[in-house]
Amino acid sequence: MTTERYRDNIEALKKRGGDQKAEIIRDIFRGYPDEEEGPIPLADVQSFAYDKMQKGVYAKTTLANTRRTLYDSDSGSYGFFTWSKKGVKNYLEMTELGREFNAWLFTPENSSWGKPGAKSAAKRSQPSASVVTAPTEDEITAPLVLDREDADEFGLIWAKVPAGVRVAWLEETEEGKKTRWISRQSEQAPVLTKEERMAAKLREMGLDPDEV
Repeated sequence: MTTERYRDNIEALKKRGGDQKAEIIRDIFRGYPDEEEGPIPLADVQSFAYDKMQKGVYAKTTLANTRRTLYDSDSGSYGFFTWSKKGVKNYLEMTELGREFNAWLFTPENSSWGKPGAKSAAKRSQPSASVVTAPTEDEITAPLVLDREDADEFGLIWAKVPAGVRVAWLEETEEGKKTRWISRQSEQAPVLTKEERMAAKLREMGLDPDEV
């Protein structure tokens, strides 16, 4: 009954697509050493995910809570890993269900599962790509600023684009291409105060707000 329960949970998990939990699970599987048998130190298994956590991609508690759902333990888990502890060190060992999911995860048709912005493995045909509108001749000489974009499975990509140039996120699905415009900090009127918007605009122009 336990294996059947795990399989039901796994089928529900596969439908999650590209939310944060799916992203973390993908990162943990990407960090698991290839061709390894027996218990692996937890620090090695989650090294890739832990590195992204330290960069602020997701919170430490979110990583820990998500990782626990991968153990073969309670009814809300997936049975991917067996957890053990020797002294002060924690170990994980991939189960048969874990190896099955690992093989499913890294097949070409499921390559987008667990990536930021992915809706589901079934609906995504190609990974997302960032698109910047072509700058005009005047904009090329304008001060450059950084806009944050959540990108592919390797984490965050920072795009350096001229001030005033609009940035878009292009997603390709079976239904076609979808474009989502990304607002720059100085354009986020509902979020920032008038003073904050002005300071952001000055920074985009290459000026220090404290010196103006």
